[in-house]
Amino acid sequence: MLVDETLFSSDALKVTFLITRLTGPALQWVIPYIRKKSPLLNDYRGFLAEMKRVFGWVEDEDF
Repeated sequence: MLVDETLFSSDALKVTFLITRLTGPALQWVIPYIRKKSPLLNDYRGFLAEMKRVFGWVEDEDF
């Protein structure tokens, strides 16, 4: 699931929207980032890149 980048005014809002859609291992993975107030939560492209790295998501697959 990618975010229509035109619908949100900031990277933080894009990441927040994605987080609200997470479940299971992906949700458990993001909790420490939230607790630490990680700068990654303000970087949409960086957040996606880290999710791809951790979960092995291939660009052509649905998120």
